[in-house]
Amino acid sequence: MFFLLLLFTLVLGEPRQEFINSPTELRNHFVAHSLRVKRLGVEVYKISQEWMKKVSLDLLVEFLTLHDEAKVNSTDGFRKKYWKSEYGKRTFAERLYDAYDKDWNTNAEYGRTRDQLNAADKKLRMEFFRERGLLDKNGEPNEIAWILLEIERIADVVDRACDPVAKEEFHRQREYLLSEFLAGPGSLRKAKAVFEKYRSIVAGLEWPNYSKSCEFKARLLALGL
Repeated sequence: MFFLLLLFTLVLGEPRQEFINSPTELRNHFVAHSLRVKRLGVEVYKISQEWMKKVSLDLLVEFLTLHDEAKVNSTDGFRKKYWKSEYGKRTFAERLYDAYDKDWNTNAEYGRTRDQLNAADKKLRMEFFRERGLLDKNGEPNEIAWILLEIERIADVVDRACDPVAKEEFHRQREYLLSEFLAGPGSLRKAKAVFEKYRSIVAGLEWPNYSKSCEFKARLLALGL
């Protein structure tokens, strides 16, 4: 049996994943995820009367469009503004594919990739807030900015909980609960309400149907892909 398994490994190479098997497929997954987060975030907004009074829908949509931008945008213009030399020439999608379906705690390089990605993402968000006057006198996100961030977080958590690719991507051994990532009762209540309507909200953008979506294709075109 051992020699048979060895032969299969030599002939077929590494075992294929169920969902993602190349950096391009992973990048497309990120693009579809970001589009779903935008839809879910709008639904969170619609059921949040207190937030609707303070934040315009146009501002929210503009902000949600930036979700995971550092993972998918490798254009020269984006690199010039948000890249650092130590990030190297490989895209974040390529580097994240190295860590796909692996335990991030087992490799220091995975941690560096995560930290650099978070730094690029933070720089992008802070510039968005600064340009729109959403920083307080100390240069920190103000109330409106925090509402935008919370809506995005709720949408992100709901999609990660429902998307079958996420379990493989993050090497999870089980499904996780919304309450593990959303502590506040208000946010958890909104997440559960959107969770119950998930399939209808993201219809056409779920795996693997998103490749046929005009919305998905338009996003790739906008990214120069």
